[in-house]
Amino acid sequence: MEKFDVVVVGAGPAGSTTARFAAEEGLSVLLVESRKEIGWPVQCGELMARTEEMKRIFPSVPDQEELFDVPGMYVSRPIDIIKMVAPSMKGYDIPFSCFSTERRLFDKYQADLAAKAGATVMTDTKLTHFDGAHALSTTRGDFEGSVVVGADGPFSLVRRSIGLEGPRLLYPAMSTTMDGDFDDDVYMYFGSAAPGGYGWIIPKNGGANVGLGADPDKSGESVGKYAKGFINEIADKYRTKPKQIIAGGWVPMSGPVARSVKGNVILAGDAAGHVMATNGGGIQISMLCGRIAGRAAASHLKNGTPLENYEADWRRAVGKELATARRMMQYASVSFSRDWLMSAIFRVAGVKGLAKVIKCKSIFSTKDWT
Repeated sequence: MEKFDVVVVGAGPAGSTTARFAAEEGLSVLLVESRKEIGWPVQCGELMARTEEMKRIFPSVPDQEELFDVPGMYVSRPIDIIKMVAPSMKGYDIPFSCFSTERRLFDKYQADLAAKAGATVMTDTKLTHFDGAHALSTTRGDFEGSVVVGADGPFSLVRRSIGLEGPRLLYPAMSTTMDGDFDDDVYMYFGSAAPGGYGWIIPKNGGANVGLGADPDKSGESVGKYAKGFINEIADKYRTKPKQIIAGGWVPMSGPVARSVKGNVILAGDAAGHVMATNGGGIQISMLCGRIAGRAAASHLKNGTPLENYEADWRRAVGKELATARRMMQYASVSFSRDWLMSAIFRVAGVKGLAKVIKCKSIFSTKDWT
């Protein structure tokens, strides 16, 4: 059984970032990923905030440039406006500096950074059993980690193996990409077309990422049916068609889990509920927490620092904002029960209130559009 200081399960943004920063501290690190190709299929909208926006949302987090200054080859299209569209089709422009990314390439880039730091990266390696302490069995052999990191998604086998509670609320979401001449802005469509969630058009270079996520308890029918209907409607409108498979996944929408550390095991990313509940965004929050996880593992193994410090550190960095997003999500879930009511709330709350939904922090000048 090969032994490592740290074994990270899952090579998404959380896992790769954890592996990178643990390896940079001189630890022996194994990063395992069940998929044959890291980053594929793409299962998200591929939208990321620019560093200056992240600094405004999480002002207490230092050195964000080292995480979020993404090389240009991974930026698909710069974006300055998010258009939130009420069921009445009245919309609101929310200034937000962000960009669509090439997620398939971006995830590989993050894993490459971990490898360059010294981590061993193994793809097509599925975790089959974890004893809840140190020993992991995979489809490519058995390994042992002094610290084990579960970054293996909302249904984390690592988390289940140590008996910790997972996210209580999961929204299914489906997306694809399509070619076409799309606007420069992000569109988010709310209402009965996406009960409890929203449909999106996120422009990319030469096309767009189009998808939908919804609350399964409010949908009545399968969310997949809503998503495919929305995607087909957008394809017809822009006289195009999906150019890749319609991929689905589950998004944690109940805020962070109650505990993310037990013994020598820590959780990061979707496995820990590190997602902004108001919009389902988790790439950059997962990376912030992944950096904390990697450094916490190193400090624990090198200096004897309690591993529980990881929990306190990530909550100090992003916990307040995630809690605020969760409260706003709960309010929206109760209030947005009918299209007419949602349209009225959009109108009464106005763009300042909607800006809070996107940023969960700042209130700024915006404008209506029709």
